[in-house]
Order: sequence, then C-alpha cells, then structure tokens
Amino acid sequence: MFGERAAGWKLASFTSVLAVMALCLQLGEARSASGCLLDVEACTTLAIEYANGKGRPKDPERAVALFREGCEAGHQRACNGLGLAYAHGSGVEADGKRAVALFERACLLDEARGCHNLGFVYRWGVSVEKDWAVAAQWFEVGCRKGYAQSCATAGALLIIGVADGPQVKRGRDLMQRGCGLGDDRSCEALKGVDAVTLGGFK
Repeated sequence: MFGERAAGWKLASFTSVLAVMALCLQLGEARSASGCLLDVEACTTLAIEYANGKGRPKDPERAVALFREGCEAGHQRACNGLGLAYAHGSGVEADGKRAVALFERACLLDEARGCHNLGFVYRWGVSVEKDWAVAAQWFEVGCRKGYAQSCATAGALLIIGVADGPQVKRGRDLMQRGCGLGDDRSCEALKGVDAVTLGGFK
C-alpha cells in the first residue's frame, strides 16, 4: 500500500510539474505576443529585436507597437526607440516633430541616447530650427548621463563658442569624460585640444 501511495504521489508530483511547465510556456507565448504582459523591459527588448531583425524576423510595424506600449508605460528606451521609428519612418509614417517630442521624453526619463538624439536634431535642424547652442546643451546632458558619443561633440561645440563664447575648460572636461567612458573620438579630440592650448586652462 505504501508503495502504491508513493507511486501515486510521484505521479501527482510529475503531473503538477508538467502543469507548471505548460503554464510557463503559455505565459512565454503570451509575452512574445503582447511583449509587455509581464515586463516592460522585456517589451522594449522584444521591440528592438523586431526593429533590428536580430533574434527574430524583422518587423518594423510590430516594433513600433511594442515601443509605443513600452513608452506609454514610462520606459525610457522604448520612448527613444519610438522616436527613432518616427524619425526614420520605420514601421510608421515619418513625423519629425513627434520624433523630437519622444526624444525629449526619453531624455527626461534619463535615457542618454534620447538626449544625444535631441542634440543631433538641433545641430542639423531636423524638424526644428537649427540651433547649435541648444544642440550643445542636449549633447552635454547626454554626455553627463553617460552616453560617451555625446561628449566629443558637446565639448567641440562649447570650445568653438556656440553658447556664451568659447568655454575651453568645460569643453575639454566633457571630452575627457567621453574618453574615460571609452569613446575614441573624445580621446582624439582631447589630444587635439591639448596640442593647441599650451598655456593651460582658466
């Protein structure tokens, strides 16, 4: 009898394990379908995979839907991704002004790439009036939030004086920060600044 009970217990336990596994598979399929059911971070990662065609077939429209869902939930990378989609017209009709608004939202949510993208649109006048002083401000924010590629550009714009005259020390500090973050362009720019400013910084 004990043996029969033990066998029955093992069978019940095995059945329970199978049930749990089946539930996990169902949840996994649901998350793959909706993207954001369980985790907004997973939603954004899934959107990036669809946008880039890495890990799954490229599907710009699906990426936009997931980016939008993630951004509405307050995820900074999702807002930046949605902004890029609108900027490039990928999976959605191009809308530069909406892209700028999404980059700004991403930046305010501490997504450094969003700040960098704002710097880019103001530097080149993409859907906004070209303004190098404003561009320098956004690039600097991106740099200070940790996006290394913003640092060289921010530093260069400040050094040439696009905002309140030349600010060599401040610009150099940003380049040094970018170099420390591993950005080769910042390192090269820093060498160039040091080569032509022999008298020190004030």
